[in-house]
Amino acid sequence: MTKRKQPYDGTHYNPAVNRMKARRLIAGLDARASFPFRSTAAHEEQLLSTTTDARVAVGNLRPTKSSVPPKRHVTASASLANTSRSNCYIVSLLGTRADDFTDAQRMARTLQYFGDGGRHPLILFHEASAPRATLGIIRLALSSHRRQLLPALVDFPRGPPAGSGLDSPTAGLKTTHNRKGWGYYHMINFFAFDIFRHPALRDAEYVMRIDCDGTLRAPMPDLFALARLRGAAYVTPVGNADCGNIVKGLPGLAYAAAEHHGLQARVLPLMFRQRCMRCPTKGQLCVIGFYNNLEVVRVADFVTLPPAAATFARAVQRSHGIYRHRWGDAIIRRLELALMGSKVFHLDELAPHSKYCHRDLCMPGNTHTLPGGKVRHFELAAVGRCTCGLSASL
Repeated sequence: MTKRKQPYDGTHYNPAVNRMKARRLIAGLDARASFPFRSTAAHEEQLLSTTTDARVAVGNLRPTKSSVPPKRHVTASASLANTSRSNCYIVSLLGTRADDFTDAQRMARTLQYFGDGGRHPLILFHEASAPRATLGIIRLALSSHRRQLLPALVDFPRGPPAGSGLDSPTAGLKTTHNRKGWGYYHMINFFAFDIFRHPALRDAEYVMRIDCDGTLRAPMPDLFALARLRGAAYVTPVGNADCGNIVKGLPGLAYAAAEHHGLQARVLPLMFRQRCMRCPTKGQLCVIGFYNNLEVVRVADFVTLPPAAATFARAVQRSHGIYRHRWGDAIIRRLELALMGSKVFHLDELAPHSKYCHRDLCMPGNTHTLPGGKVRHFELAAVGRCTCGLSASL
């Protein structure tokens, strides 16, 4: 009787076997680009090596003629179907809880602090269950500073992706802010990949994401104008890190993608073993990301990913690591930016007097540069929370 093989997801094997299988998955992606990846023993042979063709579409790329168009769970009005990329939008995703509606109304009011004179609309992605009255209240809150609301529908499936082999989420509720079911995982996948092919952003040059539970507490200049002026691909308030079970398999996958294109040096600094004696994540492997509950993104960079980032993005989606382990869009975004060699600015470089808050975590604009000018890899700073010193060594 033949022993059943486990599908590769970065956790079933010892480190040496994990590295080998990650490399095989990376090398074999383009041979399967026209077929949905199925994480089953019957398709283990799909991990065999083939040559790489950087032109093949991946997750958030537009498909080539030879590839199957990705299944879309998104819709938007035809008025947003302009193909030129010259507009900028503030974007947010409306949750399904009653407190999400309240948070969104509060966030919309604080956008009066954004220094664009209300010129850039708020695209509010929402599911069909969102109450019309809530959208009306948010529209009213925006009208106080002459900002337009553009609702855009997203249709998240109730279950995990087909072929993932998953029955129920495996990550703890603490990592999903006590949200049950698959909605939180679909949100991660949306912001990591699907948002860039939503019809609502077809004419977008830059987008600024702000979560519904985020607020602006002080005047903030027009980040779109500043990003365009400085040629920025990305703007973030500060860095962060995920450790332990929620990054299982991701370091190996990122390294294999980088190795495939000779770019290991770009991703190695973003992986470290936690050395902090007081931290609950002591001894765990961590991946450094960008805190992206507020972020400014140049859309074209993620619509047309260069080869190394495209290989990595495709591997993440086909491994179903977001749904298996709750890989976060923040660390996926930073790994992609590292592989692209993108020009990244921190908020305190462009808007040193601004103040953005996500729940009780406020970023007053001095969160990434030390007095001597040295740049921190990241810092988690909040009143009443322990900030542990972190080692960047593996």
